Amino acid sequence: MLKFEFRRLYRSRFLLILALLIGGAAVGGLGMSVVFSEHADIKNSGGAIMSFYNSFAQLSFPILGACYAYYFAKDFENGTYDFCRQAGFGLTRVIRTRLATLLGVSLALIAVMYVVYVVVDGHVTLEFASFVFVAVALMIVFTVMSAAFIGVVFARSLWATLAMPVVWVVLSFVNFFGYGLASQADTASFTSYVAAEMVGGIHSINYRSIDTLGIDLVSWGVPIALGLFMVWISMSCLGLHLALAHRQSPQG
Repeated sequence: MLKFEFRRLYRSRFLLILALLIGGAAVGGLGMSVVFSEHADIKNSGGAIMSFYNSFAQLSFPILGACYAYYFAKDFENGTYDFCRQAGFGLTRVIRTRLATLLGVSLALIAVMYVVYVVVDGHVTLEFASFVFVAVALMIVFTVMSAAFIGVVFARSLWATLAMPVVWVVLSFVNFFGYGLASQADTASFTSYVAAEMVGGIHSINYRSIDTLGIDLVSWGVPIALGLFMVWISMSCLGLHLALAHRQSPQG
């Protein structure tokens, strides 16, 4: 099944679209790198890496997420999932295989582009470079899981595609007033605050609400940020599990 899904993705235009979107996000970050690299208070460089992070934090959920959601939802309309079921592959297995395929391809593309950013930056610390890569990778995991959930729930490509930016706006609003504890695939998230503090407190938004928490970011910033990712990824996994169970029930 995995081989079939990889072959199907490879032969489709979706792979080109996905590569262009991920590449566009990476290239878009280069424009921001000048701002971060020239900031007077930046520590140990890190400007290019921070711009890479911010670009994906801004674009992964609303743009890539919409693309992923479309890919999951469209096969409800064209009968592919019905064909797979008749061939002996249940919906849950097909969705899981598609998740693995999209994650593998997306993370491979991002890893290649990230190496370029690390080379361009030149003087970034290993701790910061590692944290940003893990954070961006977890953004993609959360985004793909959420897109799968949305795709299964709506089962219509148009509505699933439109739902992702809407959900992103709602979660960003909650983040702005809720200490950045909602979706971490967002520049208003707690993770974004931690990343910015690691390179001298260069923030793209006002984080006064997070400042009031009084958290020792040196000791607890990274563990809390990664923990928040795990919580939201787990919630998206649970939502997908329930959506698949409902879709495959007699009532679904």
